[in-house]
Order: sequence, then structure tokens, then C-alpha cells
Amino acid sequence: MMGWLFLLAAAATDFGASPLVQAGHAHRWAIAQEDDGLTGWIDEAWRAETVIDGVRYVQVLIRTEVNQGDQIVADTIAAVDCKTRQIGMQKVRIIQSVNGSFDVPVAKLEMEDANPEQDPGDGKILDLACGTGSWRK
Repeated sequence: MMGWLFLLAAAATDFGASPLVQAGHAHRWAIAQEDDGLTGWIDEAWRAETVIDGVRYVQVLIRTEVNQGDQIVADTIAAVDCKTRQIGMQKVRIIQSVNGSFDVPVAKLEMEDANPEQDPGDGKILDLACGTGSWRK
């Protein structure tokens, strides 16, 4: 499900602080997935919670760098429903691209079933968000 999100290959710190979290936050990026042309990191130092339509979600911050032709770096706040094991994108900000930096509109939170067996990034997101174990397995 979230596999496309992790298409990236430099250090997460090379791109500065995320504009999606409070100023002064000290990121602690850890590689979550690395494939040809893609690197994805999870910020181990940032988690939050939100309630949308009466459902409680845990939020995690993901940074993705895609190097397939033009380089694109995006920060995403993912919403995680730990009860149903679903993940959705709540906010997306392109922080580096040939078109500059801009918000990607997310009209509605759309949740999808996580599939950790086929997408290790999903498992790592669930583990970090839900505290289900060491996500660095």
C-alpha cells in the first residue's frame, strides 16, 4: 500500500527540518525502506494523535526521497488506525522538486489495509505508531 511512498537516497538530514511539525523539533530519522531509486525514513522522535470523524489515529512522520529521473523529496504525516491496522496519508508536503516546494492536497483521509508481509515499510509504520514491537526488525 505505502510502497510508492518509499521510492528514495541521501541522508534525511540533508533536506532540513520538516515543515509539517513544530519549529525546533529534533528529528531522529531512521531508514524504513530502501529500494532502487527510493529511500524512506521514519522520524522516531515524532508521534502525535488526532481524532477525525470520531476515530482516534496515531500520526507518524515519514520522509521519502525519490531518485528516478528528477529528484523529489516529500514529507508525509501518515495517520494510523492501530485497531484496524490501516494507514492513510493525512498531510503531504513536497520539500524538494524541479517545481519547488508545495503542499499536495489531501481532500479526504483514505485508509488502506497495511500489508507488512508484502511491504516492509507498512510493518515498520505500524510498529512505530502502535508500539507493537521493535519496528527495526
